[in-house]
Amino acid sequence: MLAEKIPGDGFIRMAKARSLIVPFAFFLMLPVAYFVNVMFAVFMPVLIPFYMAMAKKYFDRKQKKKGITPPTPAPPEPAPTTT
Repeated sequence: MLAEKIPGDGFIRMAKARSLIVPFAFFLMLPVAYFVNVMFAVFMPVLIPFYMAMAKKYFDRKQKKKGITPPTPAPPEPAPTTT
């Protein structure tokens, strides 16, 4: 969790890159509408999840290359039994 420790440098870079993906997708609409067709430009925001997945893969590969393993969530605590 973010409340437990400060995220690493790689996490912060990934968050910054992901925050720029949405405006990039909308700005990409303009040249596509101008040079190709408006009907294709309307569907550029639909690609946002794919851009997000590509960014995640890029940063995961970058962390693996450095030897940093991405954080895994803690296993859930067992429920208390009452008998």
